Amino acid sequence: MKAKAKQLEQRSAKTVRLGNALYLIGCIVAAICIATGAITAIVMHNSGGVFDVAFAPIVGGVIAALGLISWLIGRVCRYILSGH
Repeated sequence: MKAKAKQLEQRSAKTVRLGNALYLIGCIVAAICIATGAITAIVMHNSGGVFDVAFAPIVGGVIAALGLISWLIGRVCRYILSGH
């Protein structure tokens, strides 16, 4: 009986660590996407082309939105697996 309870505690600790790790990965990917989106928008805007200037905020926004989605997925994994 005690062995079964201890096994459940260990699995619980493992799922908490997994949830936190997935959240951390989501945060790292989100930071990379947001930085990439900002740099892409600035470079496109400064290039001086007609299409580059017009579409710079759109391209940068889409890349940053992908970062937001990545963060949200990591947050959901953390909530489901660790309860935070």
